[in-house]
Amino acid sequence: MMKQKISEIISNIDEEYIREATDYVRIKSRPLIEWIKSKIWLVGLLVLIIFGGTLLPVLFDGNLLKKEPEKLVICTDWSTYDEVKDAVSCWKAFGREGFTIQTEIIRIPSDKVSAEIKIQELRTEIMAGKGPDLFIMASNEPYFYHDDYNAEIHMLFPNPEKAMYSDIFLPLDDYLKNAEFIQTEYCNQVVLQAGQTEEGQLLLPIIYEYLACIFPDYESEGFTKFPDSWEEIASGKSMQAALRSQTKYGLPQAFGKLADFKNETILVSEEDLLKEVKRARSEQKTWNNVNAFQVDMYDFLTTLGTSNKTHSFYPIPNVDGGVTACISVYAGINRNTKVADEAFFLLDTFCEMTYSNNTFSTRGIFIEQNELLQIDYRWTLGLQEEDIRSFLEMNEMITTARFYSDWDTKLGDLYWGHWTKDAPTAEEAVNELYNDMLMQVKE
Repeated sequence: MMKQKISEIISNIDEEYIREATDYVRIKSRPLIEWIKSKIWLVGLLVLIIFGGTLLPVLFDGNLLKKEPEKLVICTDWSTYDEVKDAVSCWKAFGREGFTIQTEIIRIPSDKVSAEIKIQELRTEIMAGKGPDLFIMASNEPYFYHDDYNAEIHMLFPNPEKAMYSDIFLPLDDYLKNAEFIQTEYCNQVVLQAGQTEEGQLLLPIIYEYLACIFPDYESEGFTKFPDSWEEIASGKSMQAALRSQTKYGLPQAFGKLADFKNETILVSEEDLLKEVKRARSEQKTWNNVNAFQVDMYDFLTTLGTSNKTHSFYPIPNVDGGVTACISVYAGINRNTKVADEAFFLLDTFCEMTYSNNTFSTRGIFIEQNELLQIDYRWTLGLQEEDIRSFLEMNEMITTARFYSDWDTKLGDLYWGHWTKDAPTAEEAVNELYNDMLMQVKE
């Protein structure tokens, strides 16, 4: 009995001793464990230094941690595809050192069904915060596609100005300040401002046009005053036929801004729209006079460069007495892009090629006109210095600029469409257009 009690006491002592000893070891070893934890990054660094040369190629060049290569996706339409493709080729050949990014060009087709499918796909991606990185787009100019050899341009952004208020585009101001080619100080400032909101320069206008007459001085019949209004053109005696014959082509340019999308307001009345449509239709018998045209660089250079005579320049005013320019080619960068630097560098390259090669010369005037001021350029083309000065002064008469939109296409159709069988009356067609404008501006 005594032996059993002694054994129990010894057993209890052993358990208590072991417990105390364990606690003692834990307490004493705690600083060591904490020190090891604090230095664990050093152990990792040593492993990386010793084995990095062997492990890193396996991780990044093998299949364990394969990195997806960056890609710059450009969206354009069929009418600007070739020029965008040439810019990409030039960009790859002469781009900045170290730029190895892949590129993909998405082209919106000319076929209506295929275009609508592609546009819907792109809009879905954009709404999801994805989509192409860079947009270089042309607008569907009124009358441009009515000839048999021209196809319609199906627009991803039917109204580019409205799209500027949809959180799609990245402000370009900081990029433009550091551009290698684009010089905004030589751009037409009124046209440039058409791509701006309170956020900054969201869209970059590239090509614009307006309605004007350019006559050799000996044909101007002493007409030396720029007409102040459409009414003056209609009632004037000098050059009346030439001016009146072309105003039907200028239905979009008959008006300044059509809408204020920030305040969701239409800026033109249905009555004014109807008045100008009726006037344009009434002038159809005089349309064969070719002395007046949409001002583009091709006409400017070929007409003036082949003549040793000076010319008179007369921009045709809008209903408010100003001059409206419409933008036919423009660009913007996706706000959600991960390759903004590369996207802008390609846009910069595209503008330089457009400028140097006189690309889109039949579509309008390039926004930057620095080259026209250079004497060598004038001599090469045979341009008269006085004509250069007059041409640039005429550009300064522009008071309003806006992007061609689906509204302008419909305005054009209001003129051409009335010849078709079962066409609606002017009143019916204008009412339909105006209701569409009211609906769009509120969306």
